[in-house]
Amino acid sequence: SQLQLVEVVDLQAISTATVANISSTQLNALSSTQLQKFTSSQVQALTSSQLNALSSTQLTGLDVKEMAALSTGQVQNLSSTQLNLLNPAQLGALTSNQVQAITSTKLNELTTTQTQAVPLSVLRALSTSQLNALSSTKLEALTTEQINQLSAEQLQSLSSTQLNNLTTSQLASLVGSKMQSLSTTQLNALSSTSLQALSALAIKGLSSDQITGFTSTQLNKLSTAQMAALNASQAKALTSTQVNGLTSSLIQALGTANIQQISVGLMANVSSAQLNALTTAQVVALTSDQVGALSSTQLNNLDTTHLQSIEKLDIKSISTTKLNALSSTNLQALTSDQVTALTLDQVKNLTTAQLSKLTTTQTTALTKQQEAVLTQAQKDSLA
Repeated sequence: SQLQLVEVVDLQAISTATVANISSTQLNALSSTQLQKFTSSQVQALTSSQLNALSSTQLTGLDVKEMAALSTGQVQNLSSTQLNLLNPAQLGALTSNQVQAITSTKLNELTTTQTQAVPLSVLRALSTSQLNALSSTKLEALTTEQINQLSAEQLQSLSSTQLNNLTTSQLASLVGSKMQSLSTTQLNALSSTSLQALSALAIKGLSSDQITGFTSTQLNKLSTAQMAALNASQAKALTSTQVNGLTSSLIQALGTANIQQISVGLMANVSSAQLNALTTAQVVALTSDQVGALSSTQLNNLDTTHLQSIEKLDIKSISTTKLNALSSTNLQALTSDQVTALTLDQVKNLTTAQLSKLTTTQTTALTKQQEAVLTQAQKDSLA
């Protein structure tokens, strides 16, 4: 072809109108080197038919300047086959507008190698509709670095199905602001497998509202490491349904600091099994208000170890009514220090039946001030 013999300078002198009328045969006769010498205006003058007629060698030979010079219409009209030929450098040269001009269908036809090689700038340029239309297979192909480059808006556009189809490695890589960008609806739809894939750091980074959004079933699927990662604000945000649904191991995983964040209202509804699942350290850590909120039933169902672990100052918070309802077995389980710590009002309101059940050690532990508030009938009932 005569075009092949045209010098570079002369080639650049060809008008855009003439470029648009070059036949596909003539265009195919140009070498990659000659095509690379086209000006931005000449590149933009190429019709869709001309672009689609370029050989694979010519297409892959386009440099970054020429790629960036393509109009959104030209990019949109590139065939899937041609898009699959583009190398990372060429893809990276595309502007945000050019990237957004590529149809979701064509994006889904990129090879896995291409997908993983897509520059982060291109990934960030995808519109939410494009991202939302990506197949699970295509999303799974993204590297953890690529996933973490998605903006908050892009992550929020992912459907529940897409999120649940992310690999465990991809999910585990989401931390901090990336996790916080997910809506409560998205988190609420996470499967047990997806939830367990989240790192402890990711769980810790969730907002209180996001934590509250989890179902009790989801929370029970957390590992003890994930539960232990909750911060004070998150523990405080737990709902009654969530707390009541926690398994013994997860209750223990809350630790001492977080167990103190459970409100008195929720503490009054914790099951006896959950209370007896607390570690000794957790019982010791309970606040006076929390101990005071325990019902007579809860107190009577505490085993000896847990009852004796209640601190002396916290024993004082148990109302006289609840103390009166304490069974003989549990009353006898109180340590000497706990008996000594009872307030004068608590001692004064003990029934003669209860006082008669006190052990010799417990009776001896009563202080003179405590004995002084007892009636003669109460004193006579002491063993």
